[in-house]
Amino acid sequence: MKKYEWIFLDLDGTLADSINILYDKYIQFLKEFGFVGTKDEFNILNGPSLKEIISILKKKYNLPGTELTLLKNYENKIESAYKNSITLIPTRFELLFFLKDQGIKLALVTSLSKKLTMIFLIKNNLEIFFDVIISGDDVKKSKPHPEIYTLCLLKTQSNKNTTLVLEDSKNGYDSAIASGLKCEIIKNKTPKEISSLFT
Repeated sequence: MKKYEWIFLDLDGTLADSINILYDKYIQFLKEFGFVGTKDEFNILNGPSLKEIISILKKKYNLPGTELTLLKNYENKIESAYKNSITLIPTRFELLFFLKDQGIKLALVTSLSKKLTMIFLIKNNLEIFFDVIISGDDVKKSKPHPEIYTLCLLKTQSNKNTTLVLEDSKNGYDSAIASGLKCEIIKNKTPKEISSLFT
């Protein structure tokens, strides 16, 4: 008997080897306005949607221009990264294949926009693995707020006791736990340690 019926997976840092590249884009964005970003601030912003990130940065640094203009600027940088630089974390394809082979259903739960999510999935031939995809476009409040995982529970009609969340960040972990789900941060786990979660 399967230990879990559903696995909910985050994208950035969990499936996509994107964190260092996204950090560079964040630094580049602020540098255009004469500001120096920090790793601590970036880590806090790992979870919210791009729209929320821009709102936070505009208020903190009093950035010129409208939020819409700033969002387009940042989004163009991020889209270029997903098209050209960001790759799948090594061994993650094997993980997805293993989970599907076990008959476990998969849901992708990301604060990323649907557009950028699909760019990454199609580029890496991953869209076939997921039974449900929840993106930042589907919610009003992003991680660490529990709305995105609460919505995924609703969409999948899954049982919290037979569902596991795989995340990479504190914001993602807090979001999952606040929705009543069990969550494992797999950022620094070996493939063997990850596979042991499902047996």
